[in-house]
Amino acid sequence: MGFRLAGRRIGVLGMMIVLLAVLIQTVWAALVLDSASFTCSSVTFSFSNDSNPWAWDFAEVRVTNVDTATEIYSGGVTPYGDDSPYTVNFPTQPGGSNLRLDLQVDTRIVSAAAACTNAGHQVPLLPSGSAPQCHDNRINRYNCGPVAIYPVATDAGYDLVVYQITPTGQGVFLFSVSAGDLAALPSHPAAPVLVAAGPNGFAALYWLPSNEYQIVAGPDDEGKMFKFIFTEFPGEEPRLITYMAGQE
Repeated sequence: MGFRLAGRRIGVLGMMIVLLAVLIQTVWAALVLDSASFTCSSVTFSFSNDSNPWAWDFAEVRVTNVDTATEIYSGGVTPYGDDSPYTVNFPTQPGGSNLRLDLQVDTRIVSAAAACTNAGHQVPLLPSGSAPQCHDNRINRYNCGPVAIYPVATDAGYDLVVYQITPTGQGVFLFSVSAGDLAALPSHPAAPVLVAAGPNGFAALYWLPSNEYQIVAGPDDEGKMFKFIFTEFPGEEPRLITYMAGQE
């Protein structure tokens, strides 16, 4: 049995090769830049690569100061999962500079651009296909409970304040960490550092060897635990890991 393609007869094997080529093109098209948060000395971004992120060694990253047409960062990131936030640092640029991020995997390129500020952090782009669940100032706007993580502006920067959210929607204060204490955390500690914990044991903040914040909360009424992990504070939507208590 054979098939006709552009006036030519091809066998079953040939047809399978054609279909495989079409599928490969479809898969390779699925590179998405889900978020990008700019300051004048760093960019934090999250992306998804549906062609299996474990199948390639790294993504090429370039950051350009559009105003001066100068490439201020060139390097790569090693993937550790889809939609994970990465941060690249570069020499501090003048406030208000227009910066562009280019991310390349294989032959595919996605980009984002914004004017940077050294006074604070821009809100990341919305994750694809979703909308914020909470509209207050918490950083976990897309996963509102069972804790709310707030940045509170002070003269020294931003304090990190955590509230437990009860099943009735009420907020119960758990703990606060000053901007100074956050800035004093050691770089790449040998083991996770317990920074603060609520008096009822419901949530705790850890500083990880990866230089990331991790807030562990729970269990909730269903026995579920929650890990909120983020690199920048504020300015980054945490990624969330959930699991049943005792089954991590």
